[in-house]
Amino acid sequence: MFESSAQIAKALVLTVILVVFSTNTCAEIYKWRDARGVTKYSDIPPPFAFTKATRNELINAMQAKDVCILPNTKTAKTIGAVPAKLASTAAASNGAQLNFAFNDGSAALPSNKSAILFKSSLNSTQESTLRFFFGKFTGGGVPTSKPNRLVTLPTAPIAIKPAPIAAASTVLGIPPKQVLAQNTPPIAANTPITPSGSITPPNIVQVALMPAVDISKNIKPATSYSEKRILASNLIKDQPTAGDGTGQFRISCDVSHMSNDDPLVYPNQQGAAHHHTFFGNTTTNYKSDLSNLSIAGNSTCMGGIANRSAYWVPSMIDTSTDTALKPVQALWYYKTGYTVPHEYITAPPKGLRMITGNSKAISEQAGRFPEFTCFKENDPSSFSTKGLPNCSQGRQIVVHIAFPQCWDGVNLDSPDHKSHMAEADSNLTTLNKCPTTHPVAIPAITLNIKYDITNSEGTANWRLSSDNYAKSGYNAGYSAHADWVNGWDEKVMAGIVKNCLNSGKDCGTHMLGDGTVIY
Repeated sequence: MFESSAQIAKALVLTVILVVFSTNTCAEIYKWRDARGVTKYSDIPPPFAFTKATRNELINAMQAKDVCILPNTKTAKTIGAVPAKLASTAAASNGAQLNFAFNDGSAALPSNKSAILFKSSLNSTQESTLRFFFGKFTGGGVPTSKPNRLVTLPTAPIAIKPAPIAAASTVLGIPPKQVLAQNTPPIAANTPITPSGSITPPNIVQVALMPAVDISKNIKPATSYSEKRILASNLIKDQPTAGDGTGQFRISCDVSHMSNDDPLVYPNQQGAAHHHTFFGNTTTNYKSDLSNLSIAGNSTCMGGIANRSAYWVPSMIDTSTDTALKPVQALWYYKTGYTVPHEYITAPPKGLRMITGNSKAISEQAGRFPEFTCFKENDPSSFSTKGLPNCSQGRQIVVHIAFPQCWDGVNLDSPDHKSHMAEADSNLTTLNKCPTTHPVAIPAITLNIKYDITNSEGTANWRLSSDNYAKSGYNAGYSAHADWVNGWDEKVMAGIVKNCLNSGKDCGTHMLGDGTVIY
């Protein structure tokens, strides 16, 4: 049975409508977390803290097959208008009857097919709870069996502007198929929650089986730089080395901020994504102009605004406290890689963007990366796994993710944010080992993000914010992925490619290969 929330008109008449799941009406859907942290949805508000699920959230949950629809043996046809005084302190006495009928002709009701209304005493929030009892009722007083429908109403009528009636194609948020065209931006999966009744606005954000995150614990915006931080250096130690013949350059970037934005997947939709940790460009949010990041905002990277690139990853969540953990270090590598000959590397174009990894993975992803290392300095027992490993207090977890380095030479992006890029392959006959469909080799970008393990439970309660599957044992982290948008100063990046990568030299974490260093 579906039951809508109270609709209170200016005429001070409060009408409770129990609706059939039909083509011209919509039930309000409520959500809450059970004891296991699983998000539950229902048309019936539970007798504890809940919020209202949004249309967009339900669409995405159903598209991701995260919602189970339980069959109903009874659906309601209609229930009559409830006088406004029922919502006041002078409410009608227990036993008030409302016209009501089940569409299955059930006889498990009073002979006149009425629902029996019972009103509780006022609670501390000055609300009345109206209880509708559907079942055998043989006499006066309150039935001894537990009511199976609860509706919480304010103690005085409130004028609310009626919401427009939903069209047939939007029952429970299911849109017409033609709306979901290939190039249509995805609908926000985690639209900010609107609290119901007197419930305090929640800090906890959760979608489907992803871990809950207390956004009040997000880190404060980090220190950033508004100038290029490049110095000339004549020190011997600041000269790049030949290394192993592959060109390498690394850059350290502090955490910039945390949010549920994703300007690549959910542009112009605030708070639409799972929780992210951002690095580099300080302005990165849902409305960022990704084609012009190189001229916007400050940077938390070494070199300051020489690198305004945006990097973001799913946050690491300690589910015992619903806290997004702050990485202690993030190193971003720009290398020739081990497949493309170093002389064929070219600078990536301004505004190029891409995603690597599968955010929807529920098992180990193919390939070497993503990978997690349980690490301790000078400890030979360090080991790597495809999922988040059982790693003890006092050690560190390092997340490794690599981006493809062959570009199609035309598109700065693609509908899936991946198809315009491809992996290099040593078996190819092309000189740069890139497919003919993606003929331009750019630096191989990889990341290493390090987290300290400070609690006695180790990583037992850790999950990635994008892990949309039930956790049992140490099977967290399968959804590891990363986003990158090129915001480098074009002259600086061209110098890195020429002086470090094409020259096959190791420029370390600060050398630009031309006698200058970033700081």
